[in-house]
Amino acid sequence: MFKKIILSIVLICVAATGSALTLRGAIGLGAINAFNATVSNALNIQVGTVVMFFNFFFVALQIVLLGKAFRKIQLLQIVLSFVFGYIINFIYYGVLSDIELTSYVMQFAVFLTGVFILTFGVAAVLVIDLVAFPIEAAVQVVADKMNKDFVKLRQLFDVLCIGGALILAFVFGVPILVREGTVVQALIFGPALGFFMARLKKIFAKHGLVYCPRSENGKSVQDLKVTANEF
Repeated sequence: MFKKIILSIVLICVAATGSALTLRGAIGLGAINAFNATVSNALNIQVGTVVMFFNFFFVALQIVLLGKAFRKIQLLQIVLSFVFGYIINFIYYGVLSDIELTSYVMQFAVFLTGVFILTFGVAAVLVIDLVAFPIEAAVQVVADKMNKDFVKLRQLFDVLCIGGALILAFVFGVPILVREGTVVQALIFGPALGFFMARLKKIFAKHGLVYCPRSENGKSVQDLKVTANEF
């Protein structure tokens, strides 16, 4: 268990690095990241910090809705959310801050690299199957409580994030982050996720790194569908 926890933290750092690269590319972001980054610009708060507290909110929502049914292992969502936000800040505002992207081609290359690194990290965390992503898990809980379809609720959430990002951008006069990169990530993320997961399952299984906890509704972490806009 300890080895899986440490590996999950390392892989979250990988995913956060990818997320920071997509931010640095500055050609658009997925729905959730576009909302978080717009809030960051509007309130002058570091984007990783916004991401951190955004995820904390959804962990708290799960705890409130599930009560005693909330599995203690899922408290790791708090740790991973903190690490994810911290690494985004460290990479984006520190490591990448002095790097100049002098052409659109360079921006696109950095963005695309970030998408693949992010996807790899997310795929690896899903394969380990130790802890759920806060937003996906919260939407699943709401879907179960309301007897609604998870996919439709998740898509609605993305639409709300895009709408919120656009409204905030106009109200506060900050850059619009729903752009071509949003579409590119949506097209690439799903197929790339399946590609990485299929190969990582075999590798991790050989080393006993695949863990399949069952939630109160019988679903494993991998049963919670991750969309292109998770980060």
